[in-house]
Amino acid sequence: GGQKKKRTAFAQSDTGKQLMTALIDAVRREESAGTVERFPHHKFRTLLFSGNICGGCTVQDTYTGELLRFVCDAVLIATGGPHGLFGDTTGSLANTGEVT
Repeated sequence: GGQKKKRTAFAQSDTGKQLMTALIDAVRREESAGTVERFPHHKFRTLLFSGNICGGCTVQDTYTGELLRFVCDAVLIATGGPHGLFGDTTGSLANTGEVT
């Protein structure tokens, strides 16, 4: 409440599906253009820090167990929802953001 502009989309009971479809389509376009590389079947493991500055992350291949380090200027964590952070929630604990 209290917002001056609409910040979310609403599509009846399909809001989440519509948002995910738009995001997936945008990522696929970037992947086709060669500006994004996906790593399916990988799970986030840890952030990489130098002092108090985050400079990447480590992910693990769910098939081979191999760890990969990604060093970068910025890290975006899209977890699928913060429901696991709270003891009492109406959200699904299955929404971890992992695609396996």
